Amino acid sequence: MAEGSAGGASPPVWARGMVAALARGDHRYVLRTADLALEAAAADPALLARVHTWLAQAWSRDGDTEQAREHLRLAIRAVKEAGDEAGLAQIRGLRRQVLEQARSREEASPPPPPGPPAAPAPSWSGEDRAAQAIAALARGDEHAAVEHAIAAREQARRAADPKGEVVALLALARVPGHADAALRAARDVADHAGDNNLVAAVVRGARELGVDLGVRVF
Repeated sequence: MAEGSAGGASPPVWARGMVAALARGDHRYVLRTADLALEAAAADPALLARVHTWLAQAWSRDGDTEQAREHLRLAIRAVKEAGDEAGLAQIRGLRRQVLEQARSREEASPPPPPGPPAAPAPSWSGEDRAAQAIAALARGDEHAAVEHAIAAREQARRAADPKGEVVALLALARVPGHADAALRAARDVADHAGDNNLVAAVVRGARELGVDLGVRVF
């Protein structure tokens, strides 16, 4: 249940990506993929518990103990629902570790004064980000493709732009291991927007990728 342990069946590709990100110290990747991971794991309490433990570790590394503790609380609730006693013990051990790390940070000396400001990051629009995701995928860089697609979705959400959000999610869906969760999220956005063109775009994307979204029951 902890960082490198999956327990039980092998987790899906996107979940292994989160574990790999934690292993290489890229906790911000885990935080950026949180929404899609939680959506994808919602129907599987055991997998949902794992996602919450990964998010707890990521928030702990980011210095936010309150968020880490909240995800551990949710992980405990999910693992109890799954009836996983071994997983429950692991999560309680992780909770102790998070609290110890928080105490260590509080006792540490104050950080050094900030250095010179970093160079500004490239200013990309949501459409640019989605295009960058497709370009990254074309050259085989799946990690960059996920980064750009998630960033494009976040920009679209902040701008209340459902078309941009669907475009970003359709780009993400082309990354191996992300198709099902991204297409279902795109369908939810299109349905909520009430835009038949967006719904049709999601249906086409699902057909191209061979994903059966099923019949929506309202």
